[in-house]
Amino acid sequence: MRKVRGLICLWVLPLLFVVGCERVKRGEVAVQPAEVVKVPKPRVKPKKAEQPQAEVAQQPTVPEAAAPETAAPETAAPQPTAPEATQLATTQPTPTQPTPQPTTPQPAPKPEVTQPPAPTAAEVAAVNFADEARSVRASADTLHSQFDRLPVGEIRSRLLLLNQAVSELEVRSPALVLWRTALRLEVTSKAPYPDVASARAWIARARAILTEQKVGLTALANAEAALKTGDWKGAAAALRDAANRLKASEQAEALTQARVCLLNAMEALERQKSSVAKAEVGEAVKALDRLIASLP
Repeated sequence: MRKVRGLICLWVLPLLFVVGCERVKRGEVAVQPAEVVKVPKPRVKPKKAEQPQAEVAQQPTVPEAAAPETAAPETAAPQPTAPEATQLATTQPTPTQPTPQPTTPQPAPKPEVTQPPAPTAAEVAAVNFADEARSVRASADTLHSQFDRLPVGEIRSRLLLLNQAVSELEVRSPALVLWRTALRLEVTSKAPYPDVASARAWIARARAILTEQKVGLTALANAEAALKTGDWKGAAAALRDAANRLKASEQAEALTQARVCLLNAMEALERQKSSVAKAEVGEAVKALDRLIASLP
């Protein structure tokens, strides 16, 4: 029996040991969370943490006294912003005011131009045409004096310009305008059925030229009145008389001679006869002198 008991003990004890170990293991797993829970219980560190917290709380008390000091200038900073806005508001309407001011003094000098008295209509017309004739004469005289020093191409171009200027004098001469209109009326009156519309067109054309110079307008009005009654001879006579008073025949001869002399000078220049061309330019200057002398 003792042997049996001994065997049983030998078998039972290891089993109990094994079972006990398993229980112990289970007890360890169960004990571990208990140990984790027990760890915060002996915490003495939070007491130490409380002390620095109190110290930290004491430290910000000092800057809190400095904080209101900085807050004082911050309240003063927004104060100047209000007057700056008012200053900008006051400066904005100022540039709009000077803009209408310079516009008002501009029309002031305009009446000053009307102060000098103007000459009569006949004097203005005579002076204008006379100035044109004198300018053409001065150009011809300059060409004659510089003829030997200028190249052939320059002489040719100046001769062409002088010829064109003489043609313009023929067109703008008040005496010649009246004289040509009288000739046209005489030719139209010789037709079996004179055309009154064409005669009035010639008179209107002459008026367009003479209105600028304000000369011969009375003669044109008399010619129109004569045409209304069918008096062609009276209309032509009114224009011719006005042209003769302005020395139309003398002006026509002077301008014709000046044109011929210029054409001869161009022809002599083409033939390489510079001396002959220069002499012809001198004759053109003399013809223009006679034209200027015939002006009223």
